[in-house]
Amino acid sequence: MIAAVPVLLVLLILWVLTLLTWIEGLRAIRAATEPKAELRGRILPPMLLLTAPILMLFGLFFLRLGHVGSPALPGRMVIIGATSALAALITSFRAPRGFRGLAISASIAWFGLALTALFALRGLR
Repeated sequence: MIAAVPVLLVLLILWVLTLLTWIEGLRAIRAATEPKAELRGRILPPMLLLTAPILMLFGLFFLRLGHVGSPALPGRMVIIGATSALAALITSFRAPRGFRGLAISASIAWFGLALTALFALRGLR
């Protein structure tokens, strides 16, 4: 149980960072001084792309909970999560200033976790 504490702490930090990104994005859309359609076009893509790594994590958890024996499915899920985090990183460079830092930080953190999971899955084979 002690070994799970650092992993759970990292996941909690990633979850809070993503939640703060979503809150800041919604706050930036609400308090916009420029046209809202253009601002939504710059804020919503990173926000939506950051949901895929969270769904990937829940999917891996439920696969583990259900003892699914498919060796290829977790790897594909991790690749989708890493691709989504990388796309969130690329699209967050166009975001407004207050939202940009949080979006870049969250996407880099999720991308790092997805790469770590990918290498861990490769080591299990």
